[in-house]
Amino acid sequence: MKLLYTAAIAAFLLVGCGTPKAPLSATQKETPKVVLTSVDLINVTDDKVSVVVNPPTITEKEIKFSLPAIVPGTYSRDDYGKYIEAFKALDYSGNELQFTKVDDNTWSILNADKLDKVTYLVNDTFDIESEHDIFSPTGTNIASNNYVLNMNGFIGYFNTLKNLPYEVLIKHPETLYAGTSLNELEIPKTKDSLTAANANYYKVDRYADLIDSPVMYTEHEPVSFTVGETEVLINVFSPNGTYSAEDFKPVISTMVEAQKAYLGDLKTTNKYAILVYLSTVGAEDAQGFGALEHNTSTVVVMPEQYPKQLLDKAMVDIVAHEFFHVVTPLSIHSEEIHFFDFNTPKMSQHLWMYEGVTEYFAQHFQVYEGLVTPEEFYDVIVSKIDNAKRYTGDFSFTEMSKNVLEEPYKDSYANVYEKGALIGMCIDLIMREQSNGEKGLIDLMKTLTKRFGSTSPFSDDTFIETVAALSYPEVGNFLRDHVQNNGAINYTEYFYLVGLEFAETKTNTALLASQDVQYIRGNEEGEIVFVNGELNSTLQDLGVLGGDVLVSYNKKEYNLSTARGLIIATNGLAEGDTVTLTVKRNGETVKLSGKYSTPTYLANKLGESPYATEEQKALRAAWLNK
Repeated sequence: MKLLYTAAIAAFLLVGCGTPKAPLSATQKETPKVVLTSVDLINVTDDKVSVVVNPPTITEKEIKFSLPAIVPGTYSRDDYGKYIEAFKALDYSGNELQFTKVDDNTWSILNADKLDKVTYLVNDTFDIESEHDIFSPTGTNIASNNYVLNMNGFIGYFNTLKNLPYEVLIKHPETLYAGTSLNELEIPKTKDSLTAANANYYKVDRYADLIDSPVMYTEHEPVSFTVGETEVLINVFSPNGTYSAEDFKPVISTMVEAQKAYLGDLKTTNKYAILVYLSTVGAEDAQGFGALEHNTSTVVVMPEQYPKQLLDKAMVDIVAHEFFHVVTPLSIHSEEIHFFDFNTPKMSQHLWMYEGVTEYFAQHFQVYEGLVTPEEFYDVIVSKIDNAKRYTGDFSFTEMSKNVLEEPYKDSYANVYEKGALIGMCIDLIMREQSNGEKGLIDLMKTLTKRFGSTSPFSDDTFIETVAALSYPEVGNFLRDHVQNNGAINYTEYFYLVGLEFAETKTNTALLASQDVQYIRGNEEGEIVFVNGELNSTLQDLGVLGGDVLVSYNKKEYNLSTARGLIIATNGLAEGDTVTLTVKRNGETVKLSGKYSTPTYLANKLGESPYATEEQKALRAAWLNK
């Protein structure tokens, strides 16, 4: 295999990288049976990257070449072909072949049996985010000191060759280092080959694996550490040098160790890469904050202005969620995901598991492994209950999931992180009750992993019955009533099992907006308006009233388009800082000023009942590992 691989690389270096070439014979062309690709980050012109895709011999008279319209994990149509230009299909003599543009993402190439390669230029998405809705962690960046290569934005596929291996050569400036979960392969030392100092070479088994393997280049080498059998790599781009990978190593190391303990003997992955892009939040920089999961890596985008404490918390919440995707959908997924169609996808019914159970694990492991207190965990659960109430669609979770790309269902997608996580919690508590505390949701996922695994997808239509058969009838009943059907969940019933109840309690919050409470909203004029209803203690002390329109904060004007910067600024306030607001109230300008103190509000808090029985306490102890 190594000799065959080396021959493939040598051929591509001669044919696909701009050196003089002679046409390959059909025998030579067929030998590798791989798709050879080149991404040139050295010769970048007008913020555009040159890409070459070189297939093996094609026998069809016509073939389609596409970039994805959608990628797994995004649940939105993004049409990455829109950012491609100067597309060419070339024969073995360098002559252009005719093609037609089928849609935003697809080119149909005529006389394809003469095709040598396709070439094109790629525009990035980070610097034009005001022009599209692509979530930043799925986008691309082209800059002299940073390249974010989500491969769905750079490398396309031939419709009949998606299951062939892909070999990828990335030429890069010597000053940049690659961060990825891909294992780098050696480049043969031929007279035309590139040195390891300015090129990386990778190989994947099929196109889907390539899309699942982002690469990020920065001016600093990634850092890595090992937890059990898993090597964890951290690569950080911080445009102003505010943070480095070393800064996040302690919190991520603690997090991954806790996750591995939580998963127990459930096999994860040998290598996991965390690629962190910290944005300036400028007009030509990434604006969509969060992360996108991949089977062995995640791309995280967050504001560079965030203080370390906030970023550490975000890393735990966000990256933990993405890491738990090694359970599902990596090890447990449907046929719709296993055979994903990047341009006309069929969506699975089971986002409650892929995202909901994953989000539940991302929160539950923290209390189970002692990273947060039970009270902090209860607060997260209550916030998810409150957030889930905002979604009022009259359809079931499976119906929403299967149609998530369409209206009105797609507006409820984010509920997978709220109600979806609560569905996971309820299943966990049902299993704890039925097993006298011996088994929980993680045990069910281990059973499902053994039943299916990464290479054996399940049938979407029969999966809930499979889950019921492998767990308890009560789990099946719950899923039928509240996931397949749209039955309301009485969470109090499940909290009662572990001796928890609600009570009104004074709670700390953020000045303007947090995950739990929002005190501002936008209006049709693009202004920031304080919500009607009870405001937090600090806003009340300042004299803010519901309906006030915010003009400026600390002498800087803000509107709805700059609200994110306002929230970031106010989240950095310290006790005793001066706060000055200018608001419009009933047509008049009003100036408000005072000292900052930690805002509080009366919240309906979840806590331990003083009347809990010993049986309830024991079940709670098993649930929380306390």
